[in-house]
Amino acid sequence: MVSSNVLIALLPALVTILAAARFSGTEPVRSVCFGGVHFLLAICVFDLSNQIVGVPEDRVNKPSRPLVTGLLTLRGAWWRLAAATVALLFSGWLLGIVHLALLWVVVAGANNHLGLAKRPFLKPLIVGVQAGIQLLSAWQVGGGEPARFVPCVIAVSALLMLLMPLQDLRDVAGDRCMGRRTLPLVYGARAVRIYLCVGFLLTPVAVRLLVEAHVLWTGGWVEAVAAVICAATAVRVVTLRSPASDDATYRLLVLWYTAMAAAPLAATF
Repeated sequence: MVSSNVLIALLPALVTILAAARFSGTEPVRSVCFGGVHFLLAICVFDLSNQIVGVPEDRVNKPSRPLVTGLLTLRGAWWRLAAATVALLFSGWLLGIVHLALLWVVVAGANNHLGLAKRPFLKPLIVGVQAGIQLLSAWQVGGGEPARFVPCVIAVSALLMLLMPLQDLRDVAGDRCMGRRTLPLVYGARAVRIYLCVGFLLTPVAVRLLVEAHVLWTGGWVEAVAAVICAATAVRVVTLRSPASDDATYRLLVLWYTAMAAAPLAATF
């Protein structure tokens, strides 16, 4: 049920835990193992919540999901959501980040059950907030000092928020069925593709300015890799326009986010 989001749920978090462990001298293996379980629970909570309310959309965009195929009942999904939520809060308590775990649950509920995902500008904002929760949680799991990392979290989350409309391009048909007003549906896919192309081309410039301002860490080569990913994404978003192509292009955004999360780790070598 979480296969489509498992990369963005785990990769940035795990590399952030490793970076924090190196900065703080914490044992990395234990932090990565327990942190990995926590962040897997987090994406289970979000995806279960999303799929419970999104069955009509999934019939169009993701017909292989368990609630659509009948492999899982709605009642069973609610029970699994309750169990995953309790487990997430408990793991957050064990790791000393229960306040962030609770905030994640609140944000997931507001996004999926209060209809915030249906608003054109609120959906990317929610993703930015979730990225901030994820990165800050991972940093603390690794034993890092939160105050030192907050500016980096804000910067990466803001950049991701500005680029996240890329996700909506692949889901236009399903979003229309759900009555969502995503940016491609409000302003047109062509306008959003042009915006994203320009945004991805300018992102390396923004990253360089943030590095020079000592807001972001960089290992040099990580920044170069992130810039190449941005260039490839900018080209793909305006030249490859099928839902399958947009899904593959979105995975490049996940890699960019992971590269940004890996910059503090690269800086320790």
